[in-house]
Amino acid sequence: MTTTAVSRTGAIAIQRERRPLPIRKAGSYVLLAVVAVLVAFPLLLALSYSFMSESEIATFPPPVLPMHPSLDNYQKVLGAIPIGRYLLN
Repeated sequence: MTTTAVSRTGAIAIQRERRPLPIRKAGSYVLLAVVAVLVAFPLLLALSYSFMSESEIATFPPPVLPMHPSLDNYQKVLGAIPIGRYLLN
């Protein structure tokens, strides 16, 4: 019986030149960013309105950011609805 040494060759790492981002891929990222802004804007606007008074929201055109932010609306909601009781149930 003879033994022969078997040499294993590992995978050779080939360094590829980094290609610039294709136009199609960049276009899809731009489209995704536009859709994300269109989806997020109404949510952020509603959050901003929650810090405004009713008179501030009623002005035309309504401001995007509150001039005098307050937590009065949250206080009204938490006072009117027994959320703690609902959470315990």
